[in-house]
Amino acid sequence: MYTPDKYVILEITDKDGKTFNKVFATWMGSYLSGEEWRMNSGIVKAKDAGDRRIFHGESGSRYSCHKDSYGVAGLYNLATLQGYLGRNPDSIKLLDSDPYD
Repeated sequence: MYTPDKYVILEITDKDGKTFNKVFATWMGSYLSGEEWRMNSGIVKAKDAGDRRIFHGESGSRYSCHKDSYGVAGLYNLATLQGYLGRNPDSIKLLDSDPYD
């Protein structure tokens, strides 16, 4: 299970017009390791777990995200996300808040 420092939800529209959501998860890093990000394969289930939400991905991955940590951790991760959004402006949308709240 992945436990990111921060996360956002992306809404993606495929070439057939079908929309689905993905988790873009980020970690700040430390003195010995740099910032890190991961994007899941697509959310198939979101489970409430108290102060956390568990997102289950199509590939079987699970992300345990603190409900108060919506956003992006680190400038490198933010630049990566902005680049991704900029290359796909018609098919990917960054959601302002967690739609599973």
